[in-house]
Amino acid sequence: MKRSTFVLTSAAAATATTIALPAARYVVIEGMNHVLKHAPDTSSNAAVTAGYIDPALQIEPLVVDTVAAIALAQT
Repeated sequence: MKRSTFVLTSAAAATATTIALPAARYVVIEGMNHVLKHAPDTSSNAAVTAGYIDPALQIEPLVVDTVAAIALAQT
């Protein structure tokens, strides 16, 4: 899964990883930060990073759905 707000990995790098690992799936989750939470403020890297420690932010629901779908497909 690629976070749309993740500043350390480019889309090109994520695509290359998916190509190199045939079992991998490339999924972009818009607005998700590095700790799998929805980042409501994506105006800057500092704003995204502040979301890492905000206890009010919930885990991005699409993460759970995506991981569950992958797990169920492999059983």
